[in-house]
Amino acid sequence: MDLRHVSSRALASQKLKGYEKRYIIYENLSVEDVWKMTDIDYWVMALPNGVAMPWIDAIKENGNNESLMIDLSADYRFDPEWTVLRNGGSNWNSTP
Repeated sequence: MDLRHVSSRALASQKLKGYEKRYIIYENLSVEDVWKMTDIDYWVMALPNGVAMPWIDAIKENGNNESLMIDLSADYRFDPEWTVLRNGGSNWNSTP
């Protein structure tokens, strides 16, 4: 995996420590920023429960449905469109 973007309100403008492939600075990405990103292959959402939905909806709405999405929250855990991660075989995965 080759990271290109890491978002955090608390760590915005700081260097991502421990990642040596490239120089990465934390960004504070908005839903609108994410909507514009149509060239991302993999998304990992690690947001609190109930918070990921607007970002994931933006990714779905921008036509980038080929991206692999992993949501670590419980937001989509029981959504029939999402596959529980351990089963694989889907672009939309939620953790059990």
